[in-house]
Amino acid sequence: MMTKEERAVYNKEYYRKNKEYYKQYAKNWGENNPDYATNQSKKFRENNPDYHKEYYQKNIEVYKERADENKEDKKEYDKEYREINKDHLKQLRDEWKINNPDYNKEKYILKQDYYKQKAKEFYKTHPDYAKERYAENPEFYRQKSKDWRENNPEKIRIIKAKQNEIRKDWGINPINKYFESAHFHHLHINGDHSIGIYIPSELHNSINHKWNNPELMQKINNAAFEWMDVKYNLSLFKRGY
Repeated sequence: MMTKEERAVYNKEYYRKNKEYYKQYAKNWGENNPDYATNQSKKFRENNPDYHKEYYQKNIEVYKERADENKEDKKEYDKEYREINKDHLKQLRDEWKINNPDYNKEKYILKQDYYKQKAKEFYKTHPDYAKERYAENPEFYRQKSKDWRENNPEKIRIIKAKQNEIRKDWGINPINKYFESAHFHHLHINGDHSIGIYIPSELHNSINHKWNNPELMQKINNAAFEWMDVKYNLSLFKRGY
């Protein structure tokens, strides 16, 4: 009869020779008994909270070596895993955000210059990204913009003051007469910033535009010209870029 030490050596050697068999057996058993395996694993972690951390620290070089060997396989595995479990992962992220409401805010404050630069670089290389996200959920972004303006009155005051300083230099040279509740819209045609049209405030506020963005100015100008055509029965040339 074997002693306890001899039995341990024998079992270890036997397992080494049949390692693949036992690995496959354990895998199959776990797949056929998912709830039991999950509960056992959970109990073990609860009873041995530092086990995996200590084991990793003892075998850190082995893990690093394995990671280097399987780097490409892990990338592919992670990609497939995220795709298969995207709904579950989204749920986990949403729950985590609810339980940690100030984490991203604090993280951003600490590294806001870095994040601003990264965002600037991203939007340069992905010019249509913001448009696509806005098109998917315009009401969400309108509300988000409204909330930001309400929560940052001082910043809004500074922005408006800067805008008013710029507009003072442009001057006002209207095509039509002022009417009640009208906004003066600068057309910025051929480098002349003074020429503009009095249009309904609702129309002026309905289309986001910037004087130094030709695409947005084309959109608001066309809408203003179309309104003029209907209002005064005129035929005006639309701005070309």
